[in-house]
Amino acid sequence: MKMPFHHMMKITALICLLVIGFVLPSNSVVHAESKLPLNGTTNGKLTAHQELVYTLTLSKSGKLTLDLKSFSEEADFQLIDDQENKIMDLTLQSDGKTATRELKNYHLEPRKYRLFIKDESYSGRTGTFSITTTFKESNASDIEPNNGTSEAQLLTLGKKARGFISEQDDRDVYKISVPSAGRLTLDISSYIKEGADLTLQDAYNEEIWNNYLRSTELTPGKENHSIYLEKGDYYFFIDRGYHDYTGMYEVNATFKAANNNEKEPNNGSIEAKNLAFYKKVTGLLSWSDTDDYYKITVPKKSNVTLDFSSYVDLYATVELLNAKNENLFYKDVWGKINSPGRLIQTWSLNKGTYYLHVHNDHYNGIYQFQVKSSHLLPTLSVKPVKTSSTTVSGTTEKNASVTTKIGKKTYKTKANTKGQFKIKISKQKAGTLIKTYSTNRYGTTSKTTKVTK
Repeated sequence: MKMPFHHMMKITALICLLVIGFVLPSNSVVHAESKLPLNGTTNGKLTAHQELVYTLTLSKSGKLTLDLKSFSEEADFQLIDDQENKIMDLTLQSDGKTATRELKNYHLEPRKYRLFIKDESYSGRTGTFSITTTFKESNASDIEPNNGTSEAQLLTLGKKARGFISEQDDRDVYKISVPSAGRLTLDISSYIKEGADLTLQDAYNEEIWNNYLRSTELTPGKENHSIYLEKGDYYFFIDRGYHDYTGMYEVNATFKAANNNEKEPNNGSIEAKNLAFYKKVTGLLSWSDTDDYYKITVPKKSNVTLDFSSYVDLYATVELLNAKNENLFYKDVWGKINSPGRLIQTWSLNKGTYYLHVHNDHYNGIYQFQVKSSHLLPTLSVKPVKTSSTTVSGTTEKNASVTTKIGKKTYKTKANTKGQFKIKISKQKAGTLIKTYSTNRYGTTSKTTKVTK
C-alpha cells in the first residue's frame, strides 16, 4: 500500500528541519580574531549573542595576569591554548551599573592562546568590558619535555637550576649522576602556589625520599635534605599537588665523597673481608647499603679493643658476633655529621673467628674505627733493679724502642736483634719506681719495677 502524499510531505519537511538545525550556526555571532596585546589594555563591547575572539602569543614561559572587567548581564571568558587545553573558564555577571571584576594569574608555557568572550545573557542586556594583561617571564632553565626519567634533564652538581611548573606541565624530572659513594644534598626553594611534592628515586624507581613542601609565591618554602648514596644515577621529581598549584622553584644539588676504604661487598658474614689489626677503616652506611661485616681472626687469647667513631645521624649499631653468629656485644653509638659519637670497648677473646657488624636500617652516614689486639704488642721482661744497680735491662721484641722513666728523667735505647736491651742509670733509693716501655708499630707495652735493697 502506498503512503499518502501528504504524509510523505510531512516527513520530508521534518528531515529538512533537522538538517537545517545541524548545518545552520547558532544564535551566537562570531567575529574575526583580534590580537590581544601583552602588558596593555583592550576595551570592547558585547552585543546580544555575540562571541569575540582574541589571540595571544607567548614566546617564553612565565606568569600571565588578566584583569577582567564586565558590565554585561552575563559574559563568559575562556582562555584556551593551541593544544586545546582550557586554562580559564570564567563567567562575570553585572547589573550594568557596577562592573564585575576578576584578577587571574596563570603560569603558562610558550604557546599560542585564544581568549573567547561570549554573551550568555537571557535578556540580551550587554555592556562594555576591558582586559588588562601583564606578563612576567619565568627565566626558567629547565628544558621541556622533562616529565619522566627517559626525558630527565641532567642536574649538574653545584649548579642551581630554576624550574617552572605551569598549567600545562605538572611535573619536572632531573637526573643526578653521583660519581662515587658519598653525601648528596638537595637545597630546594619553592615559590609554587600551596606547595609541591618532592621525590628522590633510584634508577630502579625505588623511592628514596619524599616530602611535601608548602610554599607561596611570596613566602617560599625551603628544604635542605642530605642522604648518603652509592655511585649511580638518581632522579629528582617535582610534582604539583593540584592542577592550579603552579609557579617557580629552584634546586641545587651538591655532593661530598665519603672516601670510605671498606671493601664491598661486605653485607654478610660470608662476604666479610679479613680485618687487619691497627688499620684505620672508614666505612659508609648508605641508603642502599645498610649492613657492613668485618672478619676478625684472633690467633691466640688476646685483649681486643675497638675504637669506633660514628658520624651517622642519629646512630650506628655495633655488634660483635662469634663464628656461630651468636651475639657477644651490642651497642648503639649516637652521633652527628659534625659531632661524632665514640665507643671504646675491650674484649678478652679466645683464639677464633669473630665478626664486627655495623648497621642501621633508617639512618646513614660515615663511621671510622680501628681494632687493636694485645697479641701484636711487644712482649716485655725487665730484670730486678737493686739499690746497687747502675742499669735497667731486659728482653722485648727485636728492634723495639725502649724507654725508661725515673721521676722526671727519661732514658731511651733500642733493643738489639735478639730483643735484648740495657740502659745506664744512676743508683736509686729503695722503693723508687722505674717505668719501662717497649714500643713497636702496633703500640706500647709497659712494666713498672720497684727498686729493692
